[in-house]
Amino acid sequence: MTMSDTRTPELTGGALKRQLGRALRRQKLRALMLIAPLLIFIFVGFLMPIVSMLMRSVENNIVVETLPQTIAALDSWDVDSTELPPEPVFRALVADLQVAIENRTALNLARRMNFEAAGWTTMMRRAQREMPDWDLETDGPFRERVLDLHRDWGALETWRSLKAYSSPYTTGYYLAAVDLTMVSGHVEAVPDNQALHLMLFWRTAWMSGLICFMTLILGYPVAFLLANIKERHANLLLILVLLPFMILPLYSVMKTIPPSYVRAAKSLGANDWTAFWRVYFPQSVPGIGAGAILVFIMAMGYYITPELVGGPSGMFISNRIAHQWYVSGNWGLVGALGTILLLAVLVLYWVYDRVVGIDNVKLG
Repeated sequence: MTMSDTRTPELTGGALKRQLGRALRRQKLRALMLIAPLLIFIFVGFLMPIVSMLMRSVENNIVVETLPQTIAALDSWDVDSTELPPEPVFRALVADLQVAIENRTALNLARRMNFEAAGWTTMMRRAQREMPDWDLETDGPFRERVLDLHRDWGALETWRSLKAYSSPYTTGYYLAAVDLTMVSGHVEAVPDNQALHLMLFWRTAWMSGLICFMTLILGYPVAFLLANIKERHANLLLILVLLPFMILPLYSVMKTIPPSYVRAAKSLGANDWTAFWRVYFPQSVPGIGAGAILVFIMAMGYYITPELVGGPSGMFISNRIAHQWYVSGNWGLVGALGTILLLAVLVLYWVYDRVVGIDNVKLG
């Protein structure tokens, strides 16, 4: 046998491996192309809005972009000082606001700062009337002239708030979402008459839990009935189901529970209640968990019914989010509230997964 004859099987085997590799790559590429529309839909429809919400909850560019010279001049001013900023800060403020008034961005700044302290809109409107006529070279000094425009320019809290929220990124929206604020560089609770969000979070969680419990009490017997009657009757009754998010997960789990388990328990001496509670009910727990988390999450995010019939005492956190989006336009606070709600749902899902997983292990 020649040397070339001994190498032929190896070359053939290598060629086959390469061909198989190319075939697998083509197969994976075709599979990727098939699911590409779904991936694009998920990215555009779900991931991008979530990322946008997260970015809006920390973005704060408008202050530093509108007042760059003022923010730079404030850098050397101590927020704990009992004196107003010096003349260079007021001169920088006039220069920045003249540009902002010309570019029609002054009211955007006022709108942003109004979320932290009231009165900025009035301050900006008076500045729009007076400052365009001021000459930076000949009309100084500007400290007294600015203080004469509005009394809030003479308030230390105005300048402290401006410096506290001068960074391109801020935690201010998250602080506001949990009824806190930043004063003089320190985090403090808002006054009791302004605290709202924590109460709404607790109310939302309590009412969602109550709704979840009531739907479980009402839905469990219905699902039990559907799972234990003849198929043709069950299909007819399923059409009449009006609480599907609890009943259908329960029904899908109950249909997999063999009736022989309960019969075996009874044959060993258990009564109807003991057989149900010790044998049947534990096997239906995954369905309870799935239905409960569906109903709870939907109740946390639902706001139409509370908006229509709930009144002020029936407001949920979702109503507050909708109000901030459509009425106030405070998108940063919307992002912060939405992020906190999303994290709460993720934690809830994690707990559900752990509990259901443990139950499944015990049942096994």
